Amino acid sequence: MKKFAAFAMAAVMFCSLLMTSCSSKENDANVIKKTDPWYESYRYDLKIDLNSNQDCMGHIACYGNDRLYFFYNIYDYSDYDNSHNLYFDTYDDSGEQLSHKRLYTSSGYTLTGIQSVKPSDDGKNIDALVEVFQPGAFSHACCKIDIETGEVSGIKILKMNGQSSVEVNDYGFSEVHALGDYYVAVVMDGMSGRDFTYYFFVFKGSEYISTLDISSINGLTMLEDFSYDKESNTVYSLVYTRNEGHLLVEFDPETGALKNKNKYDPADDEPTVADFTALSSGGLYKLDTMGNITQYNLETKTEEVVLDNGWYTPYFSDLTFSKLIHCAGDKFVSLTSKFYDYATYTSNYVISATIIKKAETNPNAGKKIIEIVMPVSIEALSDYMSKAIYEFNKTDNEYLIRVWSKYKTGFKTGRMLFWVADQDEKTFTMIQELNGEDGPDLSIGIQQNYAMRDDVFEDLSGYLDQDVLDKQFGNIIEAARMDGKLYFLPVTICIEGLVTDRSYIAPDASGLTFEEYDKMVREKLDGFQPYDYPLSSFSGRYPFIMSCIDTKAATEGDTVNFDTEQFRKTVEYTKENIVDSTIDLETEFALEKQKPRTGSRYDMLYSYLDFVKACNSSVDSYTVIGTPSVNAAGPRFRASETISVTASSDMKEGCRKFINYLFRGDWMDDSSMEFFSLVTNKEIMKKNISVLSARTTEEYDKMMSLDVKFPADDLVLFGDKRSSADMEEQFYNCMSTISTYYYQDNKISSMIMEELGPYFAGDRTLDDAIAIINDRVNKYVKEM
Repeated sequence: MKKFAAFAMAAVMFCSLLMTSCSSKENDANVIKKTDPWYESYRYDLKIDLNSNQDCMGHIACYGNDRLYFFYNIYDYSDYDNSHNLYFDTYDDSGEQLSHKRLYTSSGYTLTGIQSVKPSDDGKNIDALVEVFQPGAFSHACCKIDIETGEVSGIKILKMNGQSSVEVNDYGFSEVHALGDYYVAVVMDGMSGRDFTYYFFVFKGSEYISTLDISSINGLTMLEDFSYDKESNTVYSLVYTRNEGHLLVEFDPETGALKNKNKYDPADDEPTVADFTALSSGGLYKLDTMGNITQYNLETKTEEVVLDNGWYTPYFSDLTFSKLIHCAGDKFVSLTSKFYDYATYTSNYVISATIIKKAETNPNAGKKIIEIVMPVSIEALSDYMSKAIYEFNKTDNEYLIRVWSKYKTGFKTGRMLFWVADQDEKTFTMIQELNGEDGPDLSIGIQQNYAMRDDVFEDLSGYLDQDVLDKQFGNIIEAARMDGKLYFLPVTICIEGLVTDRSYIAPDASGLTFEEYDKMVREKLDGFQPYDYPLSSFSGRYPFIMSCIDTKAATEGDTVNFDTEQFRKTVEYTKENIVDSTIDLETEFALEKQKPRTGSRYDMLYSYLDFVKACNSSVDSYTVIGTPSVNAAGPRFRASETISVTASSDMKEGCRKFINYLFRGDWMDDSSMEFFSLVTNKEIMKKNISVLSARTTEEYDKMMSLDVKFPADDLVLFGDKRSSADMEEQFYNCMSTISTYYYQDNKISSMIMEELGPYFAGDRTLDDAIAIINDRVNKYVKEM
């Protein structure tokens, strides 16, 4: 049976009056009209059936003839002679699976992988690039796949023309990009220091014609998809280099010559052709993290909006993991691949197709518009928030939520986080615009201290109906107050602390003093700091200091004050006991595998699954306690996602209605409980913890039952284990008792570490360092 869900998706460009300014709230401009365009979308999961000894080793899809063609490689660990099994399924636009076929060939080759597919012009075949095995070696080949039968024919091995110096290594191509008549094959060969050696081979059909010349690009560490300009016959890519930063590079595919390279600013709003992907359906397109689709015009060197998506649906939470595969007329098709990290060596991909088509009529005419401003970052909304907005839009007869038109564009989907420049300045500018007459109604993700003012946000005390408030972890709601007011409500949170064996601490302890912490390190952990796991990203002085100090408390009130006993103890303990990590990534990985996994580890927990992985075993009892403090304070938390109502909103009743809808959680059913966030609703979290517990145990047992056995030290390193009833109980208890909310400002954190540097080097007293920090942070806060 197919797995299918059809969603009505609002996505589209309003009339120019609505697009240019939200001041159009005057008159009836904030009411949806019958004539406003509308799009519908349909999402369905692509089914892959696996038994306990099988894994999906790769997948790819293309679209044509109103059909989605989905190809995937199932690897069977239990049958070496027939380990690779390639299949392709055909779906219609409603998600109906029309056929399921295994790829086969009578040419004597064994099919072992598939890396590029596009429908042929005749509509009968798929032009593909596959991996094949022939006696003695794996090779890649061009071929045709018969859509009706699944037969692979016309296999032509990609030849290197005797270019032994650029032969493919033992691992083959890591990825292949189809660009017009060319294939660009990427090979990552070995690792030197922190960098791989890259090769980019260009083929025309099956014939090798060139190798892209990257000899002048120093320290290449990452590249994005290639783009292609057919008119100028130029291949483009955005690359990240350790030595030169971000670069836009241009190549001649015929010769491989580097035609140009220029500095590239990822935060620059000016479009560049390398931001866009060449689709098999024709044209260069970009899907961004807000769901907008734009096309690059090669003649004018500008981008044109083809889908203006100001509306949210459940799957906008995973747009970061989506890839556009088809754009033609009023139809857009994308593929989303999300990986659920239950166990390291099992495949937990959920692969979905989304079909977007223009609707003939708008079903929401007469509804009033609530405008919402989204986070100014690449991070998507949580699945929890996205579904709430969608369900509200679908079921409420009075209001519809739309993204604020002033900040409605996102980043290119798939773009790595480090590509995005620091957004503090843009966030600050946006906050200043929230209280204007053209401001939005709701805001997500803003918790900066300087935004917590009556002229920016409403005090949400009393916003939640009593029956809704009774369903929440009241300790979490109350801890989010600033100066006694709730300028935001936490929707999803992150808990921070030491995941610790309960036998190491007193039965009723929720935290440790510095003296108790140091004693635990010496007597229980053999001198091993819980912060000494390099790959956890919480290694060294900086994470230790920031986990122990309270930026929120230091910056509240009229005067900034870091001159506290807690701050002094933290810095002094750091200088004596915490070593800063300066080793490279390759060494870090080797060292972490050698280090003992002890019964206490510092971590940030975004879901119950993070807690399971942080526990040292499934047998002992673990809890989350506070980081070292002068008063043995318990663990703390911060909001990953918040919601606020702007002071200038003229839709406050609608905002109140949605906020109660969001926190009540009645829109969640049992099938929706498998999400990876921590929310404030007690009933939902109880079910979520139970679901994640069962799934991670199931996947761990499946992994351990495989005929192939995996390195035990890898399982320890990655935290693979069964969940237990005690884990569930201890984590739920932690959520019920955490009461310390902390706030971290990146600029303030940088100031603290900059001014403590001379102290650690012995060139400044701690008194002087604290005085300078207070002065700098005070000026910064006052300027805000």
